[in-house]
Amino acid sequence: MRGKHYNSKRQGIRLWLEGKTSRIKPFFPASQRQLDLAFRINKVRDVIYNLPDDVAIAVHIGSGVDNAIYLLRLTCLCRKKLIGFVGETYCSIVVDQTHENRSYHVFSEDDAILSEAKYIILAGFKDRALARRRMESFGYGGKLVELYDSTDTMPFYHVPNILYSMHRLTGTNEFFSKIVHSNTHIASDYYLSIMERIDQINKILEACDGKRVLVYPAGPHAKSLLVYTDLKYKNIVAFADRSVREFQGSSVRDVSPQSFDDVDCIVVASFAYQDEIVSYLEKLGVKEKILALYPKNSRQSFTANINQWSPDLEYVNQLDRRYSFQEVHAIAEQTMQHLSRGSSCFAAYNVIDYNMIHFGVFYHGEKEIRQIKNYQYYNNKIAIIIQGPIIYDEDFTYRTIQFYQMLFSGVCIILSTWKEEQEKEGFSRIQNLGIEVVLSDPPVQKGVLNLNYQVKSTYAGLLRAQKLHKEYALKTRTDFRINAAGCLMHLHNLIEKFPIQGMERQRLIVLPPYLDVPYYIPDFLLFGKTNDMLLFWDAQELYPNKTDGINPEMLLFSRYFHLIGKYIQDPIVDMNQYVSVLCNDFVIVDPSVFKYIWKKYTYESSMQYLENPNTFTSADWFSHQQRM
Repeated sequence: MRGKHYNSKRQGIRLWLEGKTSRIKPFFPASQRQLDLAFRINKVRDVIYNLPDDVAIAVHIGSGVDNAIYLLRLTCLCRKKLIGFVGETYCSIVVDQTHENRSYHVFSEDDAILSEAKYIILAGFKDRALARRRMESFGYGGKLVELYDSTDTMPFYHVPNILYSMHRLTGTNEFFSKIVHSNTHIASDYYLSIMERIDQINKILEACDGKRVLVYPAGPHAKSLLVYTDLKYKNIVAFADRSVREFQGSSVRDVSPQSFDDVDCIVVASFAYQDEIVSYLEKLGVKEKILALYPKNSRQSFTANINQWSPDLEYVNQLDRRYSFQEVHAIAEQTMQHLSRGSSCFAAYNVIDYNMIHFGVFYHGEKEIRQIKNYQYYNNKIAIIIQGPIIYDEDFTYRTIQFYQMLFSGVCIILSTWKEEQEKEGFSRIQNLGIEVVLSDPPVQKGVLNLNYQVKSTYAGLLRAQKLHKEYALKTRTDFRINAAGCLMHLHNLIEKFPIQGMERQRLIVLPPYLDVPYYIPDFLLFGKTNDMLLFWDAQELYPNKTDGINPEMLLFSRYFHLIGKYIQDPIVDMNQYVSVLCNDFVIVDPSVFKYIWKKYTYESSMQYLENPNTFTSADWFSHQQRM
């Protein structure tokens, strides 16, 4: 980040420390895995889009029907004059479930109906060379259209399955044998949710056909729409925004009423501010021209990150379709109760949008294994602070605590939440788990983005940990779940191996900071000695309700730097000094250490780790330690 945008953040922090404010706009990166997938799909879309609409088309799908299903689902193939599919497949009919359940026949390569086709699309990937030779042998060489070229390394709809896992179940438990497969992989639907959202937007954009289109605002979301959706095929006559400039090679209009006189449709190219923009346009009297892309119940934009944090998180999504979710849930409950009575195994499962993950029986009884791993020795020193309002949806907080009790044997689990939770149904179940529960009154002042709620509940939990003589504490959240059994031992050892020489205060362990945004260090997961954590989360001084865009993370860490005498006015200008403080006063670990999922930003944004080039990673941190 350079120039004006960075300067505003730097000035904003300085002014905040002086009791003033500044306006700042945040931005968030996209997942490279998601972008790669979208680029491949759009490449295939363009090939099919450029074929004439009024001529007969057949599609050679090779040996599998997946090619046909995804072509119908993710491209405009169903809008063409499609006579059917060609290939060797067990299925004689392909049903397009996304467009009025249309049915298409699958016929053999020597079927006479192929002579009616003007074009034959080769949709197979691995067997495309064989399909080409066979079609040429039947005299159809001049009709062939290739979907792939020599640069393509995988089918257009395919995502490499980084979460593949083998589940070796112990025992012959009849409950799990019904619903857990020994070899499991992530269903394509899970990864392709991004393409479903693109497809939904394309259907909405059909309302623009034959109309003069204006796109407002002209920002990153509009640019993504032009790259990934059919908006680029529409008759775009102008872009508009509050700042007049150039965008995609065109001049950007202002947002006065006159700017919309010569257009028939205004595409609202924003997710976060869609409602505000629609309201503004309605006041300008152009309500009938507005085309909003997101329904009221949308939880994420079509560019939302997929699976960003943990590359090796075990995931099970292959359930027997004969069982309803209620039946599966009941079976899992019975299994967990059955195994809890003196069993050397334990069962664990998490519910995610009516699918199961972490569903299996784990052997946990070998004394030698427990002694070799030595987790218990470290866990006895540590408290996990779970702060925030209890998440009752899918019993998330309850299941998290239950999971931690199995995963982190000997750890003190402290739930720090609000007194009002006592009145809610389900609270007594959590109390009966035998953990420490700390109840507090809400703060008198919320703070920006409820920051004072986070600070007060975390501080109260840390005070309880101190009272229980727990030397170390991990701060996490009620909508957050860690899945790595050995992470606490690892964090403990990092602090012990990298002390601050000559100081009572020791380092805090944090996730990778952003070097292009001052003091932007993730605050949702911190580990350190309990006394040091109390200093960081000191709740005596309330944070302001409004800071005009300065992130809570920036407020927390800039104040902490100030308290320990390490505040830097220009972290990017004084990059070496800033990195020096990060290396001397913190330990940086990568997200994959925890293998976490975060319900706040949906599960899709929690499971895949993608390194941002602007972050100061664990490897970067360690390389500096070697030179110090």
